[in-house]
Amino acid sequence: MKRVGIYVEAATAKQKTGISSYVIGLVNALLRENKNIIFYLYYRDNLFYKHDLNWLVASNRVRKRPIWFPISWIDNHPRIWWDFYLPLRIWLDRIDIFHGPNHMVPSKTKVPCVVTIHDLAYFYMEVHGYDFDRYLRRLTLKSMSKAVKVIAISESTARDCVQQGFSKRKIATIYQGFERTLREKIRPNNFSDIPDEIRRLQPFLLSLGTIQPRKNIPTLIKAFGRVSKLVSHNLVLAGAPGSDQGQVDDLIRSLGLEDRVFCLGYINQHQKVALYRLCDIFVYPSLYEGFGLVILEAMSFGVPVITGDNSSLPEAAGDAAVLVDVSNCEHLANAILDLIFNQTEKDRLVKNGYLHIQKFAWSKAAQETIGVYQEVFEREGFLG
Repeated sequence: MKRVGIYVEAATAKQKTGISSYVIGLVNALLRENKNIIFYLYYRDNLFYKHDLNWLVASNRVRKRPIWFPISWIDNHPRIWWDFYLPLRIWLDRIDIFHGPNHMVPSKTKVPCVVTIHDLAYFYMEVHGYDFDRYLRRLTLKSMSKAVKVIAISESTARDCVQQGFSKRKIATIYQGFERTLREKIRPNNFSDIPDEIRRLQPFLLSLGTIQPRKNIPTLIKAFGRVSKLVSHNLVLAGAPGSDQGQVDDLIRSLGLEDRVFCLGYINQHQKVALYRLCDIFVYPSLYEGFGLVILEAMSFGVPVITGDNSSLPEAAGDAAVLVDVSNCEHLANAILDLIFNQTEKDRLVKNGYLHIQKFAWSKAAQETIGVYQEVFEREGFLG
């Protein structure tokens, strides 16, 4: 059997992100869909916190490869990990292909690599701060150059990769799936993870995402401020505090919306499910996304969606969302107001949403990813 190594560090995070969901969904789907590959899962481990990968499906074709790495070195000496520890373990395991599902592959390994690019937001705007964004740009370009194949999770991301000078032939667009069982994790009448004061906010608009510049939350708050006196809805923001949190807090106070806009901070999966079930409209005003998984999640719960007409969001939304120029406060406010009072349009969006999400399945993503592996096997002379 061929051996594929996958770097699953993102899936070990205590606070799961969109990339965590991608890694978990893809790895489990790969194990279900393929019987001819053994998957080696690499991640850092240390004496103080052991990762058990309890999200893995049962399979005899998976090998866990925790690599002990001193905590103090992770931030101070990341290149030791990427240039020595990880390549050494890949070599010892005789890996045939290494897949970096989060923008990076080790530059020192001689094993052919595949890298997944989720988005290139930090090429176009500040995301993590100037210095770290510059560092990420350098590593991303280096990893894309090193890789035999690049997987882009949307056509928009694929176009961005081409703009950075990479050949279309090197790039495969593979849409990710999403966890359809998410909506079954909490029963409709069981909202124990949501405080009573949040339940009493119904009806409300919901927006999810880290409070950072590209999520465009200040514009959403301003747009909501324009319509707040015309509707009974509140606005609930759920997502880890980011670089825009201070601006968001100040804006809520300056507009006098303390009793209408509520920031919940980071939420777990159970809380997210409950919020989807409770909300009336999901608003995702991001200025740039590699895909927009939360749009599909909202649709799976029968929630009408308003989102941007930029980057990959039209791909994720299809004909099942209201697309608007989210950089324009007035346009966003009008879209919110129109949808609140248009039940016919809400019903249409919900119906189209249920149909649209059928296009995005992890089984399909896994099959297409295996196709990329097979292409690399053939190109490198492993087959035939």
